[in-house]
Amino acid sequence: MRELIKILARSVYGVLLRIKLVVKFCTRKDTYKRVADKSYFADKELKTAISVFFENVLHILKFGEINAFYYLYGQDVKKAKFSDLMAYRQFMKFRNASNLSLPYSYVCILRNKNLFSIVADAFGYSTAKNIGRMRNGKVELLNHQTILFTDVLKMHQHLFLKPLDTECGEGVFSVDVNEHSGLLVNGVGGGNMDIKKILEIVEKQSSEYLVQEKVIQHSELNRLYPLAINTLRITTVKSNTTGKIGVLHCLLRIGANGNIVDNWAKGGIVIGVKDDGFLNDYGFFKPGYGKRVSVHPDTGMEFSKFRVPFYKEAISDCLRFHADLNQIGSIGWDVAITEDGPLFIEGNDNWEISLHQTCGGLKNRFEELQR
Repeated sequence: MRELIKILARSVYGVLLRIKLVVKFCTRKDTYKRVADKSYFADKELKTAISVFFENVLHILKFGEINAFYYLYGQDVKKAKFSDLMAYRQFMKFRNASNLSLPYSYVCILRNKNLFSIVADAFGYSTAKNIGRMRNGKVELLNHQTILFTDVLKMHQHLFLKPLDTECGEGVFSVDVNEHSGLLVNGVGGGNMDIKKILEIVEKQSSEYLVQEKVIQHSELNRLYPLAINTLRITTVKSNTTGKIGVLHCLLRIGANGNIVDNWAKGGIVIGVKDDGFLNDYGFFKPGYGKRVSVHPDTGMEFSKFRVPFYKEAISDCLRFHADLNQIGSIGWDVAITEDGPLFIEGNDNWEISLHQTCGGLKNRFEELQR
């Protein structure tokens, strides 16, 4: 009887949720904008506004979510097929089932940026060099000596500061000491006031900050966009039956519009990488930041002619590192490319499929790798 009540309660909740989402979708201002104005593929033949409307309502009824990536995925294009696209809630269920359901897990290694760098270094992978952890204007070095942040600046000219446990580039900034321009924060000068600003930012955070030496990326990546470290997002998936690890998909994330981070959530561009290391023809902004572009808006670099250095080495390193952390079902790796080869920035158990599906549906591929 108790189980029956639980089933009924879940069913009622599901119905109410879908009604609420349909009402929310129908009352949004952008719902009734012209399809061509919202489309990433306005150069193609598009569906009618009525078709788009009812397809979105059907998605809510089927999956219990508003399809935030309808236009990004090109689902508004007439005659295009999308049976392989994975709905977000469906994806979350698959991803979390293998990453968060074990009685113990290695996920903590990925969630803590300081611990991740220590483990990567111990396994012999190139990674950003940690200097220490910062709180209240002081930095605890790796040898547990505590010094002022101003003293760290005397020893290191190029630093990267980031909260230990945030995501999407939140709270991250760079600090450079330039003999001509003085102290630069996120590439902008301002003298000693910037040190005060840095300390104020850090003190407001509940998390400690990790202080790292700034990664110097490959000169080819600088040609693409020099203000951010443009990283590969390589997602690997482990089979539940054989333990074999395969690559789901690979993207290059590129900074844009003056940002010092390449994160998609901060206005960066994502673009698929082919097996030979060349980029796809088009990159994509997150909805709200832009649409589809074939050249970088800041540097004018044509994406299809750009080849990522050390691409095969980066793929190989991700597969090996995942094997070292083989209790985790799937990992989204952020890998920088330096003049010496791939360098791990971080690994993410809570990676997003929406970035990858800008290049096409991945439902079948994900399920196949996870079996």
